[in-house]
Amino acid sequence: MENDRFHRARARIFANPAVEKIRNALSEGTSPPLYLVGGALRDAWLGLEIRDFDFVVTGEARAFARRLAGLLDARYVLLDEAWGVARLVWSPPGCEGGTTWLDFATMRGETIQEDLCQRDFTCNAMAMPLDQGSRPGASAWEDPTGGLRDVSAGIVRMVHPERLREDPLRLIRAFRLACTLGFCVEDHTLEAIREEGEGILSVAAERVRDELFKILACPRSLPWMLAMDGAGLLTRILPELTRLKGLEQGDFHHLDAWHHTLEAYHTLEEGLLRGFEALTPWNREVEEWLESEKEVLPLLKPGTYTLGVDGNPHFYGHAALGMKIASQAMRRLRVSRHDEERVRGWVRYHMGPVHMLRAVERDHLTERAKIRFIRRLGENAPAVVLVSLADFAATKGPAAASRSEALFHRLLDSLLELYFQRDAASVGGRQLVTGKDLIEALGISPGPTVGRLLRLLEEARVEGRIGNRAEALCLARSLLKGLRGKPL
Repeated sequence: MENDRFHRARARIFANPAVEKIRNALSEGTSPPLYLVGGALRDAWLGLEIRDFDFVVTGEARAFARRLAGLLDARYVLLDEAWGVARLVWSPPGCEGGTTWLDFATMRGETIQEDLCQRDFTCNAMAMPLDQGSRPGASAWEDPTGGLRDVSAGIVRMVHPERLREDPLRLIRAFRLACTLGFCVEDHTLEAIREEGEGILSVAAERVRDELFKILACPRSLPWMLAMDGAGLLTRILPELTRLKGLEQGDFHHLDAWHHTLEAYHTLEEGLLRGFEALTPWNREVEEWLESEKEVLPLLKPGTYTLGVDGNPHFYGHAALGMKIASQAMRRLRVSRHDEERVRGWVRYHMGPVHMLRAVERDHLTERAKIRFIRRLGENAPAVVLVSLADFAATKGPAAASRSEALFHRLLDSLLELYFQRDAASVGGRQLVTGKDLIEALGISPGPTVGRLLRLLEEARVEGRIGNRAEALCLARSLLKGLRGKPL
């Protein structure tokens, strides 16, 4: 059985167009021995898609990669001059597999076994010679650290503690591999991570962010966030979380701030996995929005960390303070300015629906107030609804008992209806007139008046009071009379 699996793994690797072309190039002339190493072998054994290939060259890898770049018509990128690592980005026209990344490194050590023993985890410390047919007696699969055994058992095991010290990013990579592959981290490796945890602070923020976001993108990341916390790693990456532990929150909450956050995170993650039944009939639209906004998932889950710690048990203004804390964390992780602003918006406005619920209970909430809220959120509206839903579900203290969950869900449904069906955020291109239309039709100059008219016309469109360009211009003329002489 294992022998059949071995042959299937090799067949999957050799069937890849990039590998096939490289093997053909090797057979056409004299080339240094070339080994495929690491994750590609692991993923081939597991039957997973392979898009990244790592190669070890017993010679000058950069020169070898440059020659292959010409043969493959691939883009050459120098990744690390000191270590002699180069990458080829191959996107052949008409290839169903899409872009393939091929990394080439010079062998470390005298033999491939020595090279593999300097790698991070056993599941990545395997190699297969691509020119094996021309070298009788060569092993078909090099595995000096028992990587295949650990892959079959679903274990992430360090090759040696020294490997964690050489590059402390591997401390978090252990959890990323376990999360993405469905493995577990071996006990001695966990203990070494605890001992070496301080080293993560020396790693470039961008590298930490990339590994962390890969964990957050996993469907079930919460157990691994907790495992990282248990190993003392999570609060080194996100020290803001330390202040949540043991922090009581008042009568609206049945959990301290840390466990409330975990409950909200769990609620959101389960919804992402199973669908948001509470948001019926807009759950399908929400799922389609999430599918089109895949890059939002690693940001959305940290968006549940919405509590600002100001020492006040009632947390007045906690959304504004939480926004600042979230912004600090995003900047420290070198998240793009655009993504930082998205997270800021989610945290800032996540309490909006709860405040609206209070107005609904007093029969004071107007349609226009909801429209203006959605307009303020813009493209962030679905994410704010999801974060608010998760936060509400995790709030079950005695003072929250009188809140109607069904009423809150109906409120969220109405907000989603404004966003998806009536385009209240004006992101669907349904505007009836433009600023240029108003300037030409009304004979007014560019300025704040044009912007205010556009906002009022959009509200009227969403409310259903106007439905075409002519009606919009007619209302604009009427509104302009009322605006003249009024401060903007």
